[in-house]
Amino acid sequence: MANEVVSAEEYFEFDGLLGEIRRQLRQKSGYPYDSERLRNTLKAVTSGNFLLPHGVSVDTLPAVIDYDRPIIELIDAGRYDFVGENIKDLIRKLDPARPTGKIKSESLKLVHLHGDPYTADAYEVFEAIGLRRADFRHLLTLGTEYPNLQLYYQIVAPNSNSIDCPFLSSGLWDSHRLPRVRPRRSLENVIGPSGVQWTGGNTVFLAI
Repeated sequence: MANEVVSAEEYFEFDGLLGEIRRQLRQKSGYPYDSERLRNTLKAVTSGNFLLPHGVSVDTLPAVIDYDRPIIELIDAGRYDFVGENIKDLIRKLDPARPTGKIKSESLKLVHLHGDPYTADAYEVFEAIGLRRADFRHLLTLGTEYPNLQLYYQIVAPNSNSIDCPFLSSGLWDSHRLPRVRPRRSLENVIGPSGVQWTGGNTVFLAI
């Protein structure tokens, strides 16, 4: 694997995280967590071996996120055969214009969990490995730049409404997904409680 150049922003973020570990180790009251696990984790990370929970794997895909592009245009760019009920109508009425000039290269993460996972399982893994949930814009960019992924996976962005499209949220865990092609490519909104289980196999969760 080629060496990766980190930005100044990333460097200061990493330095801050390492500084926080040093601060915790210097506390008079003692280190508040399991020091043996910390030692093993740091040894693994400094050797390029990133520990993941059992049965979990992560794929990284580069993408360019245009935060000024209207969401309706991102949906159209995905060229889906079917778009879930009311998604486009609501966005046409309510998606605010908010120019920021922000176009950012980001790493999208596809988190693979074994079996038929629950949304809560995905959040537990996100927290364990330091990932954040992706928003609707991330999912739409993924669908545009990597349309063939739907041939192999059901891609879920859990609770994505509340980040980028709060006007679509009903107060439940509103998510979006790109289901596997059977036979059409589609974009669907999924409304369900936090305990929803994603069945059918080959489900991956989108994170950043």
